[in-house]
Parts: sequence; C-alpha cells; structure tokens
Amino acid sequence: MTQQLVSMNADELIGTLMSPDALGDPYPIYERLREIAPNHLTGLGVRFVSTHDLCMELLKSKDFGQSFGFGSEGAGEDSTFISTIKESLILSNPPRHTRLRKLVSLAFSGRMIKELTPRIQERLDDLMDELDKSMAAGGSADLVKLVAEPLPALVLGEMLGARDSDRAALCEWEEAIANANKPILDGDLLARADWATAELHAYIKARVEERRENPGDDIISVLTRIESEGETLTEVELINVIWTIMAAGSQTTTTTLTTSMYLLLQDPETLAALKADPSRIPAALDEVMRYESPVQNTFMRIALRPTTLGGQQVAEGEHVVGLFASANRDPAAFDAPDTMNVDRPELAKSLAFGAGLHSCLGRALGRQQVIQAVETLLKRFPDLRLAEQDIIWRRLLPVRQLNHLYVRNGS
Repeated sequence: MTQQLVSMNADELIGTLMSPDALGDPYPIYERLREIAPNHLTGLGVRFVSTHDLCMELLKSKDFGQSFGFGSEGAGEDSTFISTIKESLILSNPPRHTRLRKLVSLAFSGRMIKELTPRIQERLDDLMDELDKSMAAGGSADLVKLVAEPLPALVLGEMLGARDSDRAALCEWEEAIANANKPILDGDLLARADWATAELHAYIKARVEERRENPGDDIISVLTRIESEGETLTEVELINVIWTIMAAGSQTTTTTLTTSMYLLLQDPETLAALKADPSRIPAALDEVMRYESPVQNTFMRIALRPTTLGGQQVAEGEHVVGLFASANRDPAAFDAPDTMNVDRPELAKSLAFGAGLHSCLGRALGRQQVIQAVETLLKRFPDLRLAEQDIIWRRLLPVRQLNHLYVRNGS
C-alpha cells in the first residue's frame, strides 16, 4: 500500500476508487477502506460498506431496496435505454420483483440449461474456428472480441430461438447496450444504446407474436406460457425481462471468461492441473470470481425506512453501495484473500453472484457458458499463451472488464 493511499481520508479514497486511475488495481484502496472506514457515509450522502459482514447484512436486509441512482428522480425520461433499466427486474423491488422473479426463474431450470449445453458447444466450436484462423493469420488474436463478447449474445440467440440471420444484429445490440453501462455516459453511447434497446424491443415483440402462434422450446415460448398462481407476464414485462437477461447476463459472462483466461494463462501450475483434470474447472472459476470479482459493487440501494447497518443509524432514503470486490478480499472471511487458490475451502462465502433477494438469477447459465468456454479453449489450444500487450481495464458499471486480451497458440 502506497504512502499516498495511507494519507487519504475515506472520501478521498472513495473518490479515487471511482476514478479511471483505480481501474488497474483497486484492491489496495479496498483494503484501506476496510481498515479506516468500512461503513462510511460520504459528504454526498451515499454510504459505502466494504467488509464481507456489512455487505452480507446489506444484501439480506429487507430494509433496503434497489435504486437507479442517487438523485436520479426524473433522470433519463427521454431515453429508451435508461427508462428500460429503471423498469428492469434488476432494479425492481417487492412485491413486483417477487412476482417477476418467481415467474422468470421457471425459464432458468436445470432442464433448460441442460438442453442448451450442446447448442452452447456448437457456438463455441464456431468461435474457436474463428480464433484459430485469426491466430494463424496474425500470430495473435483478441479473445475478447472473437470469443468472450460474442458468446453470450449467441447463446441468447439460442434461447430466443433466433434465426441465423438475426445473430449478427443481436451481437451488435448487445455490444451497444453493454458499452452504455458506465458511470459517466456520453451522448453518442447513450444514443446508440437507445437505438439498440428500441431495436431489441421490436425484435422481441415480433418473436413473442410468432411464439404465441407457434410455440417452441425457446425462452420466449416458455415465458409466454408459464403461469404461477394464476398470474402471467404481460407483453411489456416479457419484453423487459428478456432485455434484462441480455443487458445483465452478457456483460458478466464476457468479463468472467476474459478474466479467467487472463489469470489462468499466468498460472502454469493451475493451468496444467485443469488440463489434466477438467472436472476441477468449475471450482477454479468460482475462485477466479472471488479473487477478481466481475461485479465490483452492488447497484445503488436505498433505505426504505429508518434502519441500521453495522450498528450505525441509516436514515430513510439514504443510498448505500456494497463493495463486492472488497468483501471478497476481506481477510475476516477468507484466508490469504489476495492469493488465488483454486482449492479454497471457503468459496461458499463468495459474493460474486450477490446474495439475498437480488442474487443473480442467471448464475447457472452464465457459469455454464464460462465452464464450457474454458474447457474448450484448453482442449482446443493446449499451448495457448498470452501475447505481449498492454493490459487495459475499463469500467462498465458495475463491472470491471479487460478491454482486450490478445492470445497466441504456442511459443
């Protein structure tokens, strides 16, 4: 930890954490916050909690709900993208959230994921062919652009029962929506996200009308016919839920796959162990997600009533952010937390997928995609290496993701 960080007060540390300068390595800042201000109310009125216990308390408390953001009332009313986010499952609260989650969870059953597995593999094999061609032609290739970014959009296409001719558009819309998830959003990115959201809404609406006439085994067919206690999803809710699946699930899957390969390709011993025994890949990926959390923090939470957090009074309407990435490096919860250990016994404590009411609904599907992708990469390219490059992280709120990851096959 640098002397500069030691000399900062809590507000300065949080300000630095939110700046581009912290993207490369935010973990010393998290460590310092846990030491001097684990439960800190900033001068702007937003509270940040950074220990594992406090984050878990926040996530499980019924006194806090989801919020689009501090001072966001009326914000983005003219933006299709922002208005859709505000109505998304992620930012909804009970009783609406309870009802929607119960209905939508039926579409993420183990049976559906099992049926998707061979189709995920088909798409992966196609992506591996493109990666192979690119490496053969240029010596190195970008794993982010050629595999990690297109994979979740292609899997979504499988879930939607999309035609092959639709897949390029789905990838383009997914990228535009993902790129708009930033703390500060410029006009061009927002305009493109608005366009992509409108296009996706129209696409989903057309597919809904088709599936109601000719149902199949895709997610739209499942969602249009599920019923729970006499309730069904309205068309607007159905469109919004599928948009949420795309906007939220794609980004975290891309990040997890990219970060996993970045870390594993720097660890020859672990890499060799996973090649020798692929059954260890799921536990290794769980440790990667603890060590380098794809989602660095919660969406903004708001106190629904006067309450407490960590014994401190919290006023009704106060906004709180839980720092997942800090909690997952808390030495009070994990032994030697700054070391990646794929045999770690405490992985059940990881907050990589959140906890409580708003824990990640699509965790099993996202995890399955990454497991298959890593296994396929290690099998198809046993001599895969990192190419010489500058490692640049970017912030896609609340995700921290590698901009590119160049790899080559062999020495």
